[in-house]
Amino acid sequence: AAGDRRDLAVAEDAGAIAAAAVDRAGSPPRLVAIVLRHRGLIAYNRGLLDEAKSLLTSAREKFVALSGKDSLDVATAESALGSVARAAGDLDASEAWHRSAYRIDRSLRPAQHPDLARDLHNIAGVLRLRGSLDEAARHYRSALAIEEATSGATSVAAGLTRNSLGLVAMARADWGEARSELIRARDILAAAGHGDRAFAHHNLGIVEANAGDHRLALEHYARAAEAYKDTIGSTTAPATRLDLDRRRAEVAIGIDKRQPVKRSVAVEVSVEPPIRGTTATQPTAAEIGTTPRPPDAPKPQPEPDVGVYGSTQAW
Repeated sequence: AAGDRRDLAVAEDAGAIAAAAVDRAGSPPRLVAIVLRHRGLIAYNRGLLDEAKSLLTSAREKFVALSGKDSLDVATAESALGSVARAAGDLDASEAWHRSAYRIDRSLRPAQHPDLARDLHNIAGVLRLRGSLDEAARHYRSALAIEEATSGATSVAAGLTRNSLGLVAMARADWGEARSELIRARDILAAAGHGDRAFAHHNLGIVEANAGDHRLALEHYARAAEAYKDTIGSTTAPATRLDLDRRRAEVAIGIDKRQPVKRSVAVEVSVEPPIRGTTATQPTAAEIGTTPRPPDAPKPQPEPDVGVYGSTQAW
């Protein structure tokens, strides 16, 4: 959740303490791999993508050595590597990692398992960024069906997927469908007290602005700003883009006489568990190892991203 990021410094310290404890325990291989994975997730949430890739690559290699290429631990590491690749703009690698994680999870997990929903959601996110909106929506709805069956229709996971379905509708300029999905997302996340309600409000503001109701857009932007302030802070990329969207709406109704920014920006919650945490310590050369080549991915080039990565790799 967005709120988790308020504790990144604490998580960073905990990661260093855990690494030291593992060293004192004689560095059992699986514990070493687990600590590397968690340090990688922490680095991802801090935006330290090169460090995250190095740590997660090392964790994956150690899990492969322990249990082979098709274990659940490997799937978790590959899912995280897919999220890092996506954040770095490498959609080919991202899709390859996420599809590989899904293949492993599908072979080892029950058909109705949250990890399958995670994988489907992550694949859908890449497809959406490529502009394959029908395929993206199909994958999102498959993820949503699992989430509703396992966690309930009002679960946070379902709310985050509703937000992503709203993004698909926004990309189609289907403002009515986008509004419907985003309101459901907002209601679920607000009821749960979840910080990522900010992204639903921000997206609703963009929808209303495109529909011509700039005053209602400003109401949503104000609520998004409050939630951003309480969670990710007011200097992050989503908060900065919110300021631009708010100024655009103010210009439209005559409050602000400056020229508005022309490009409309949709805000996305990046929904890919289990990313939670951070790190700042660089791995040693022995920890990094050689970066594995992800499985081959489809080659179409991505469409320009209409979204901005919001929450944690979340779910």
